[in-house]
Amino acid sequence: MTFRCVQQNIGAMKRLLRVCTALFLLLCVLSVSGAAQDREEYLSYAERIGVDPAGYLAEKALQKRLVLIGSRHRNPTIHHLMIRFLPDIVAKGGINTVFVEIPSDQQETIDHFLKGSAPVDEISISEVIASSTYHEVLLKVRELGLAIIAIDKPQGIPGSRDAWMARHIEDYFQTHPASRAMAVAGAMHVLKGIQWTCLGEPSLADLLDKDDIFTVIIMHDAIDVSHPMALDINPAAFKDVKDPSLKAIKTHSQVSLATAADGIIIVPLIR
Repeated sequence: MTFRCVQQNIGAMKRLLRVCTALFLLLCVLSVSGAAQDREEYLSYAERIGVDPAGYLAEKALQKRLVLIGSRHRNPTIHHLMIRFLPDIVAKGGINTVFVEIPSDQQETIDHFLKGSAPVDEISISEVIASSTYHEVLLKVRELGLAIIAIDKPQGIPGSRDAWMARHIEDYFQTHPASRAMAVAGAMHVLKGIQWTCLGEPSLADLLDKDDIFTVIIMHDAIDVSHPMALDINPAAFKDVKDPSLKAIKTHSQVSLATAADGIIIVPLIR
């Protein structure tokens, strides 16, 4: 091969590289533009019909025996939001019990805490969940006179955590038929009907009686809003919308919030 041929080949490769780079940049621009448009439409819909979370959750508590709230762990903004809406959901929604993602072998310690004979930090809570603001939530629940029921699976016991939690909730309702409750757990336990790309287990929401529960996802860090907003999930409005939890797990591409929860609370972006 002559030197001239080599130069021609190098020139052709450079031109091809420039074309590929241009196409790549164009696709990036189109993708960002589409995402921004979807975000703007979704935000517009939420701002139009969204209401204060306290009244919203109180209304859902009157309609269903269990309001199942999917949250992000160790998030002070979400914990402070819970502390704010708890009085309304108790006074107006009739909630008298809170199920928490704490190992069920901690129930005796929790009972002592509720009686005031044990400090909150004596309750053994997973490092993934425990924080000073989570302790504040538990203290607020005690202040309001609610029962706190630990439902998570203790370490070393085989089996599904979601199945364990579902069984504990159902058993409690059977022995306490007058109870109306709120359950707070990680969002992945509350998302329902998820189509996994590989074998996945049913969530806590999937395992509970659909007629008795209302599922709410707290969406964090996703949309820059000025104040918390709560609304029912409209399948048409939420098509292709994914919260951070859905983005983080391996599901089929068509999975979105349109079918994964009943309601949503949007909290301001954490800066």
